[in-house]
Amino acid sequence: DNSDESLKKYKEQLLGAAAKGKVGSGERVVIEEFDFVFEDGSPTQCLKLATKEDRANADKIPLKIKEGIKYRMVVKFSVNGEIVPLLTFKNTVKSKIKSQESELVLGSFGPGKDHTFKCPRYGWQEAPSGYFLRGTYQCIMQFVDGDGKKYLDVPYKINIHS
Repeated sequence: DNSDESLKKYKEQLLGAAAKGKVGSGERVVIEEFDFVFEDGSPTQCLKLATKEDRANADKIPLKIKEGIKYRMVVKFSVNGEIVPLLTFKNTVKSKIKSQESELVLGSFGPGKDHTFKCPRYGWQEAPSGYFLRGTYQCIMQFVDGDGKKYLDVPYKINIHS
């Protein structure tokens, strides 16, 4: 690595404060919250995930989303210790009718600061609508890095209502 000047500069850029010896402590990746933000200004639905207790209770109370509303998911997280390569968000949503899986590479992140990621990056997604699509959806979110290390694997629920 030391012989490749561009790689050295890239690592220093990713490492930020950690390149100067401030590496942080605790879990390598901490997903702090997972929010549903709505285009029409409806109140944000927030799922706190920073503590073990938060993660254990994530599927107890469904996030409430009005049918047909346009929304965006926002993930807030921090990185400790060292670079996390190719952090990927995987989301599975299961209803009575079908199951849908999505995967999105968020990128590589260095330690020492908080990060926010919006999905989709541009525009909005539309919640399902119609009588048969209302109800509670069982979901699982995962955050995995390029080395296959899983940082979060949490079930949660969404309730689509009229």
